[in-house]
Order: sequence, then structure tokens, then C-alpha cells
Amino acid sequence: MTEESSSNISDRVLSLEENLNRFIDFSMQLHRDQDRRQRDHEVQLRSQQEQINSLTTLTRQVAEAQLVLMQNQNEILTRFDQMQSEILGLRTETQRILDLMLNEPPEEEDVN
Repeated sequence: MTEESSSNISDRVLSLEENLNRFIDFSMQLHRDQDRRQRDHEVQLRSQQEQINSLTTLTRQVAEAQLVLMQNQNEILTRFDQMQSEILGLRTETQRILDLMLNEPPEEEDVN
């Protein structure tokens, strides 16, 4: 029994060592995979944050451009209103002058 038991125990110890080594290898591989996934995730998060920052900057620039356009539009509308008033004033003045000219008694020619 000793020789057979000893051989059996030795085989079991070897088997346990192999299983333990496989388990350690498997655990190490899991740890490396987890580290890789963690790094990939961090890279992805940084990339997404950069995209968010870019979109925020673009959104701010678009909003500023819209404000400028609205201000320009208001200035143009104000100028347009001024021009319409001037045109109306000129039309009124022209009509007044025409009315005066049409209603003016004809000048009598001096016949000497």
C-alpha cells in the first residue's frame, strides 16, 4: 500500500498542482482581460468627453452666430423702416410740390 498509496498521492498532488496552475493562469488571464477592458473603457470615455466638449463648443458658437444674425436682422429692419419713412416723406413732398405746380395760377406774360 505504501508504494501504491505513495504513487497515488504523488499523482493527486501533481494533478492538484496542474489544476492550481491552470486556475492561476486562468485568473491571471481574466485579470489581464479586465485591465484591457478597463483601459478600453477609459479611452472610450475620454473620446466621448472630447466629443461632448466639441459639441458644446459648436453649440455655443451657433448660438452666438444666431444672436449676431438676429441683431443684424433687427438693424436691417430698422434701416428698412427708416427708408420707408424717408420714401413716404419724399412722396408726400413730391405730391405737395406737384399740387402746388398744378394749382398755381398761370403766370401772366407781361405784354408791354
